[in-house]
Amino acid sequence: MNKLLFSAVLLFSSSSFAGLIGNIEHNYGTTSYIPSSMGTKSCDTKNANSITIKDTSSGCQRFADVFDFSALDFATISHFELDLTFSGTNNRYCFIFCFNEDWRILPASNGQRATLAEQTKLTRASGITQQTFVFDANTLSSLFNDIVDSKKFSLWFSEEAFGANNFNLYSANLSVYGTAASQPVADEPAKVPAPASIALLGLGLLMLRRFKK
Repeated sequence: MNKLLFSAVLLFSSSSFAGLIGNIEHNYGTTSYIPSSMGTKSCDTKNANSITIKDTSSGCQRFADVFDFSALDFATISHFELDLTFSGTNNRYCFIFCFNEDWRILPASNGQRATLAEQTKLTRASGITQQTFVFDANTLSSLFNDIVDSKKFSLWFSEEAFGANNFNLYSANLSVYGTAASQPVADEPAKVPAPASIALLGLGLLMLRRFKK
């Protein structure tokens, strides 16, 4: 019992915890944001509020985007969450003798891409759909440390189904989770503990003292 109460005291007196550090959102389209990869030789089509991404394998530049999170102040990173909004991943205009599209999200870092086992399929959908992907040191073991060290998460896509396929990408939001970096003591302003925290800490110490008697 003493050990449990002592753990509770430590929990409420701790000032650092893992959580959302920040996020970077890219809304695609000519009216908002176009990745630098979409130059004059891009395989893809720029729309007002989206990009039509194609699976062309040669002769042009495939889609690539970079999420630079170097401005975020962090000590450690536990995982990334990537929210994509897209449509048209299911052979919408195909009626007979069709091959299912096989779009996969392809994280990358410094020109190196995720292994096949680390790639995740996009949901097949005709209408606008949102899907969340989670990447950590286990699900993206080949690249996770490189991404953290470079402070850049690169986004590619792969598609290996027969025929020419495409889909529309509207937005991508990368959320970075981990532990925020601590401010230097000299620069850190004085902090007044929240009343609730003081009460809980006092209660824990009081109960711990009683059990020791």
